[in-house]
Amino acid sequence: MERKITIRDVAKYAGVSVASVSNVLNNKNKVSEETKKSILQAIDDLGYQMDFTARSLSNKKSNLVGVVLPVTEKRLAASILLRDNPYFAEFISGVDTYCKNKDYDMLMTAISDTKTILAWVRKRNIDGVIFLGCLPKDIMEVLKKNRTPMIVIDNYDEDIDDITNIGIDELKGGYLATKHLLDLGHKNIVFCGNDLDTMSVNGLRYQGYKLALEKYKVPFNQELTITADITLTGGKEVVNKIINSQYDITAIFCVGDILALGVIKELNKLSLSVPEDYSVIGFDDLNICKYITPELTTVRQDIFKKGIRAGEAIIEEIEFNGSNEKIKEIMPINLVERGTTLQLKRNTRS
Repeated sequence: MERKITIRDVAKYAGVSVASVSNVLNNKNKVSEETKKSILQAIDDLGYQMDFTARSLSNKKSNLVGVVLPVTEKRLAASILLRDNPYFAEFISGVDTYCKNKDYDMLMTAISDTKTILAWVRKRNIDGVIFLGCLPKDIMEVLKKNRTPMIVIDNYDEDIDDITNIGIDELKGGYLATKHLLDLGHKNIVFCGNDLDTMSVNGLRYQGYKLALEKYKVPFNQELTITADITLTGGKEVVNKIINSQYDITAIFCVGDILALGVIKELNKLSLSVPEDYSVIGFDDLNICKYITPELTTVRQDIFKKGIRAGEAIIEEIEFNGSNEKIKEIMPINLVERGTTLQLKRNTRS
């Protein structure tokens, strides 16, 4: 077995002290530029790899960022969320890209009880945590006491005002999607999603839906609200309820693209056409939306860029040890009209 190159090997090769090599590895400006170049050349020539575990123990900094995904059902783990909803994969990709460029690595888990999250942070010596969506107050308070830097993404809890929060105007997005369908002449518009009665991502999109109906003087009908998981399989439940409805439904607003794709899949199984039989609109603009036929009309947010911003914000939080200014950033959204929505060409019954 080939012997592992050590910091002493680097020092000997460069003709400098171990302390000088350590200073360069830890970005301390205590050596001359000429010495630094010699050390970096030695590292490159020898193929030296820093022992991050030892470094973490010595300086209490791991260069690890933790990402905590939301779980709306107890059976779901982080890996299942990534498998079932590409939104999380696109976001994680953005976080990881930024972190790698700053010499940080990323770990991921799903939200659970306070003790488990705290144990995870301590065991892995995580420098800072990104929470998507839900951040229970007990977990927030415990991490604050633990002096763990954190930020939240897509959290609309009005009580959270001392933590950096990055999101979008969810209500506006719900309004834009519904307005698009109304402008096409649709009135019996189904809204489908879950967790709709809270100040959550989906709840705010639901409020936008209701606001658009009100502006267009279209009566809100509770029976056109369908609760479903935001997954491909959630589309089956939505379609079953639609085809058995007493109302002449012509359009479907899905709170997430992955649910919209599931709805389209189930409609196709029944030989029902999109958009001729039903107009369908999603939300998020996942990459996959451009590769289905017809391409999905949706409300676009730049998910990858949101991940980049999350990585930037948490590393700033870590580097400034929590003393940086806390921000509430609203990233832009826009409606992307593609092939799954169409002008209504028939009269409908209420």
